[in-house]
Amino acid sequence: MRPLGLQLDDVDWAGLDELQRFVLVKLSQPGHEHRNLAHALAEFLTEAERL
Repeated sequence: MRPLGLQLDDVDWAGLDELQRFVLVKLSQPGHEHRNLAHALAEFLTEAERL
């Protein structure tokens, strides 16, 4: 994720709900375009900061 300019540490990961984690795992799979990965990460991390 560093190539995307985003960082997700253990605390961030623990703060995500099950669906968010599932989405990130699916979007990061090999063979996937990864087109929406950066958008999802930015949205989820921003949501976590607001809580």
